[in-house]
Amino acid sequence: MFEHEQVVIRAGARSGLPVIIALHSTALGPALGGCRLAVYPHWTDGLTDALRLSAAMTGKCAVAGLPNGGGKTVVPLPAGAFDRRAVLLDVGDAIEDLGGRYGTGPDVGTGPDDMLVIGERTRHVACRPTSAGGSGDSSTHTAAGVLAALHALCAAVFGSPDLAGRRFAVVGLGRVGADVARRLAAAGATLAAQRLRSASAA
Repeated sequence: MFEHEQVVIRAGARSGLPVIIALHSTALGPALGGCRLAVYPHWTDGLTDALRLSAAMTGKCAVAGLPNGGGKTVVPLPAGAFDRRAVLLDVGDAIEDLGGRYGTGPDVGTGPDDMLVIGERTRHVACRPTSAGGSGDSSTHTAAGVLAALHALCAAVFGSPDLAGRRFAVVGLGRVGADVARRLAAAGATLAAQRLRSASAA
């Protein structure tokens, strides 16, 4: 059964690329979810990712006690060159047309500078650069949250939150994964890390 409130799929007026926004739920408030730019085998794989990730965001917001639901933006990219600014402005237009029901931030393939460009077309965007008055890169906070969860997991399973001597696998060494790996190494953990070939798998 289809669970999402709304799914927008449209060709960007500037880029011609598909802009996909999946709104899973706004029952608790406006949906939140990052903007992902990645190469997929087919654009429909990007749609599948948007549906999966937006549903997960609804659960994350509920667990965190936030007055928000889950959403996600995905732009399936071509294997070759593309006009990044055109894509981001197209994303901004699509978000603005939702009238505040959804706001985005960085995800795989995007960062604070990209949010600044999206912000030229909509105010429903977070994590602009600190130099522009925004909150900056959210990846360090995400990595800190992962470490906090691992400490809690170890405390529950092993009776101690200490990560030293524990073995962890980190799949994907983007901004979040690389930071998590550094923090685990600093805590004395043993690591197995894998760099992904495609951002779409992160």
